[in-house]
Amino acid sequence: MEIRGEKELQYINKLYFEFRDDGVLRKAVNKIRRKDQRYTKSEIAEFLNHEHDSYAHEFLDKLIEHDILKHAGKRKTASNQVDTWKLDKGKLLDEYIESRRFQEHKELNAAALDHIGEAFKFN
Repeated sequence: MEIRGEKELQYINKLYFEFRDDGVLRKAVNKIRRKDQRYTKSEIAEFLNHEHDSYAHEFLDKLIEHDILKHAGKRKTASNQVDTWKLDKGKLLDEYIESRRFQEHKELNAAALDHIGEAFKFN
């Protein structure tokens, strides 16, 4: 998956660190239902930036295309049914590692972490 710019990197960072391994948000977020552990694209876009942000929706489409957001059924709303999604954090990390952006800087990042002794101290 190609990462286009800092905004997508911020989205990846936010998704990776704010979702648990099972694809559920770590903390309750205003306007986002958590009880059924699956989210609409609009809810995830709201979490990333703003529900009506077309760039966030394009990014989510890319995640769906790369099987990072997995279809989790439908949710009934007042007027219709909407698709819901779950995040596959492992696949997100795999795609990030395979990205040109990561590959171009992995040796420098590894050397920097080794230099400061942080290579294996992540929480």
